[in-house]
Amino acid sequence: MIDVEQHGAVTVIRMARALLGRPLEWSAAYFVDGLLIDTGPACTAQELVRVLDKTTVRQIALTHSHEHTIGGLALLRRRGPEVTVYALRQALSMLVDPT
Repeated sequence: MIDVEQHGAVTVIRMARALLGRPLEWSAAYFVDGLLIDTGPACTAQELVRVLDKTTVRQIALTHSHEHTIGGLALLRRRGPEVTVYALRQALSMLVDPT
């Protein structure tokens, strides 16, 4: 489940797991000027890629390494290797091997 709102130059992308059409837990990503902040949960990754289809994501900044903020990263990285990812040092091991 994805909800997109525009606030000036900032696109707010709210994402949630859904059960029987109802959101269970919302998280958000923010897109502005080529920068995507967080990627949402893996269950909404395909929808997020569709939302961002006509944009150029040059950088991704991850605020922390919980699944609801990094779940869409792998699918977004497949769009192009030119995307630079920024994350806290403590999150690097989770990003390399999320198991």
